This record gives sequence, C-alpha cells and structure tokens, in this order.
Amino acid sequence: MNDLRFAFRQLRNGPAFTVTAVATVAICLGANLAIFAVIDAILLRPLPFPESDRLVTVFNTYPKAGVERGGSSLTNYYERRGNIPAFSSLSIFRYGSEVVGETGSTQQERVMRISPEFFTTLGVGPVMGRSFNEVETITPVETHAVILTDAYWRQHLNADPHVLGRNIRVNGAPRTIVGVLPPDFRFLSSEARLFLPFTSRLQQRTPQQRHSGGGGTHMIARLKPGATIAEARSQIDAHNAIVEKDDPGAHMMAEAGFRSRVVALHADHVRSIRPTLWLMQGGALLLLVIGAVNLVNLLLVRASGHMKDMAIRRSMGASRRHVANHVMVETVLLTALGGLLGLVVGASGIRLLEILGADRLPLGARIAFDDRLAANTTFCSGVQRKKPARNGSSQAVLPVANRPWITRLPRNGVSVCVRLENALKSCPSRSGSFVKPFIDPPPMPVKSTPRMPPSTPSGVSIASISGNRSSALRCAALVPANSRYS
Repeated sequence: MNDLRFAFRQLRNGPAFTVTAVATVAICLGANLAIFAVIDAILLRPLPFPESDRLVTVFNTYPKAGVERGGSSLTNYYERRGNIPAFSSLSIFRYGSEVVGETGSTQQERVMRISPEFFTTLGVGPVMGRSFNEVETITPVETHAVILTDAYWRQHLNADPHVLGRNIRVNGAPRTIVGVLPPDFRFLSSEARLFLPFTSRLQQRTPQQRHSGGGGTHMIARLKPGATIAEARSQIDAHNAIVEKDDPGAHMMAEAGFRSRVVALHADHVRSIRPTLWLMQGGALLLLVIGAVNLVNLLLVRASGHMKDMAIRRSMGASRRHVANHVMVETVLLTALGGLLGLVVGASGIRLLEILGADRLPLGARIAFDDRLAANTTFCSGVQRKKPARNGSSQAVLPVANRPWITRLPRNGVSVCVRLENALKSCPSRSGSFVKPFIDPPPMPVKSTPRMPPSTPSGVSIASISGNRSSALRCAALVPANSRYS
C-alpha cells in the first residue's frame, strides 16, 4: 500500500508525463479494441448455429464462360437431396421482398423463400409452431403458410401467444401463420422478417432446368459428423457426372468448365471483406507497436531523470527489491489507468463504427462491446516491467529520526557521506553541473566528538568516520524525513 501511495504521488508530481503516457496507452488499446471487435464479430466468432463449422454452401461455377458463381437450381436441389452421402441435410433459399398488409398497403418487408429442410439444416427451428412441409412447396398451393421472426411477431401482432392459425396478407393474398422463430435468430446478414415456402411447379424441376439457377438461388448443406468438404466435393462431382451423362447440353457445359464447389458457409459469406479487415488489423497492431515504443521511451527518459533518487536510495541501504517494487508499482498503475481509459475509447470507437454503417458489413450486426473484448483489452494492457541497475551492494537500512542526527550507521565502518558522495558524483544535476561542490564543502575543524544516540554502535561517531561534521549533517539533510526503505 505504501508503494501504491508513493506511485500516485510520483505520477501526480509529473502531470505532463502521466497524461502523455496514459493517453498513448488509451489511444493504442482503444483503436485495437474497436478494430478487433469488427474482426471478432465477422471473422473469428462462429455462426450462431449448433456445430456451425459443419455448414457449407454449394454453388455452380462456369469459369471458362466468365461465371464464377452461378448459384444453384431447383433441379440441383431435388437431384442432390438424399443422394450425397456426406450431407445429413440439404436446403435452398432465395432472398426477396413482398408487400405485407391489408389490401392497398405499400409496406415492404424483407422475406426469404426456403425449402422445408432449411431450419433442420441450420439446427434451429421455430419455438412456436412448425416448419414447412413438402406439400406447401408445390404450385398450386392450397394453403399458403408463413413463419414469422420474433421481432415481427412482437411489433405487429403484440406478441399474441395464440398467433398460430391467424392470417396476414402478403401481396394481397392471405397466409396462415404456422410458426414463430426464436428471438435471437438471424441467418447470416439477412434482414428477413418473414419466411415463405420455396414453391415451384413440377416443370421447373426437370433436367432441362439444371443450369437455370441464375445466381439467385442459394444452396446450403450440413456435413455428417466426420465428413469433410473434400469428400462432399468429390461426391458431388461424381453425381454431376452421372446426371450429365444423358443431358444433350452436357458438352456445352463441359466447355464452359462447369463444376460444383463446396466451401464453408462462414468463410464464403465473409470472403469479400476478409482481406480489408486483416489489413486494418495489421495497421492497428502497428499503431500498438509504435505506441509501446513511445511509452518505453517515455519511461526511460523518466527513469534517467530519477537516477539521482535511485542512487541515493541505494546508497542509504535500500535493497534492489525495494527500488524495483517502486518502479514496478508505478508502471502497473500507469498501464492500468491507460487500459481503463482504453476501454472507454474502444467502446466509443465501436459506437462510431455503428454510426458509420458497420452493421451493413457481412455479419456486421453482431459487432458489439462485450466481456470478451474487455478481457482482451485488459490482457493487452499487461504490465511492462523495468529492472533497476545491478550495481552497488545491499547495506543496512538507514532511517532518519531527528535531523540533523543520523540514528544508525553501517557497521562496516564506511561513512554514509562517503557512499553518498560516490553516488552523487556520478549523477549530474538538472542544470548539467555535478553536485560535488555541494557534498564536498570546505573542511571545518573538529572541536569535540558529539555524543552519539544510544542506537549508534559504540566507538563509532559521525565525526570520526567522515572526518567532517558539516558533511554528515548535509548527508542527513538529503534524506526525506518520511522516507521508508526496507
């Protein structure tokens, strides 16, 4: 506790240094916190689905025709469903928007059209009601169904617990509510609030429509436990070779370089923003390194200014451990203050990113300040240790009781004044001149030997050891009355 109070006094006595050092730590850590929040939300944190590392996306590519992503088709879905051993489930979906409300309404809502296995593939289903069935995907449909998000259910239907079976109008046609999703459900970066069945006519599922996805229809799948992406890719290639054997247009597709790719769903969704984010993180780390170097330079300059104080402490018998503890506590306190202020700067930076539209990035809606980020910042503001010089030897502690008398001297017979003189001669004063004239005054005649306090070893006196009473008195005056050394 004494070391902590001493560190507070030291930092308070140097406000310019303290403000500069704390601001350096806070700005560097705050910038890294804000950038890492984006990296964590988009690249590092897994998708909010059970065993999300097993989710993959499948799409057709025609590189020789200049089409890198051709999506998937309804025919692909119905031909592959249940025929790829590496997949436990397969689903397709399409984004869109529809007019929701009574006749004459112009309110547009984001929707997703999904196949019946969509929620099974993700591993998350409605908390109320059910998912779609196969009958509801065949046109013409007798019963039009809809599944609501929790936000839409609360905002437009007043969180009615008996909402199942009620009707809402989508594009002027009534649809029956068959399910409500969990409050935290969100598929990737979609803002869909209504989910509709992916309906189609039987004629749209024929082999002639195999390559008519157009990029708007997307396919996702869940790997079986133990299955790999490479296995799924090879099985799909083998399946494509079988179904394309009797296709009259197979030769043309081969010339276009037709292949079906299987990639991780998370990695594919953030592929466009990944290089930019890693570049930003590299810049933030470079800023952190520059700040750390500047902080070290500030500490070194401060330490050089305190060399005289450290030399006096060592000369008066302070142990290396005691001096090191003072430096350690001061550095810990400095970085702790900078870390706390860095949390504030980082939280403000995250809020600023949200205002600037970071939520429009892929998975950007998940950017937030949480306990994980706070722990990361606390870790990054770790203690910077400084070790004192190893010169000098440890001597007896020399407390000062009543000036000008020194209550106890080293038992090895070496004068305190001699040790202080040797230490201070090597330490320039603030004005650049040496302090030798101060500690080496003109000699004064010794008239009598002063009576020593009871704690002084017998036969040893200040005058007899130092040869100069004035020097001894000045040495005692150099030591602060409230100093404590161990």
